[in-house]
Amino acid sequence: MHLKLLRLIRTEYCLPALSEMIAGGEESEDIYYAAGIASQINQHWEQAEERLKMALEIASDPARTEDIRARLSVITDVRA
Repeated sequence: MHLKLLRLIRTEYCLPALSEMIAGGEESEDIYYAAGIASQINQHWEQAEERLKMALEIASDPARTEDIRARLSVITDVRA
C-alpha cells in the first residue's frame, strides 16, 4: 500500500480524504482497501462493507483478497 495511504489511515481526516479520492475518480484497489479499513476502524460498517467489496472485486493479490474476506466476515458478525 502506498505510504500516503498509510499516513491517511492514521489521521482523523482519513475518511473524508479517501472519499474525496474516490469521488475524484481514483478507483484503485489501494484506495478502496484503505477506505474500507479506515471505515472499519471507525465502525462505519456499511461504508466499510461497500468499499471492501469494491476492493475485493478488483484485488489482484491473493493475500489481500484473503484479508478482505476476513474483514468482511468480521463486519458481517458485528452487524448480525
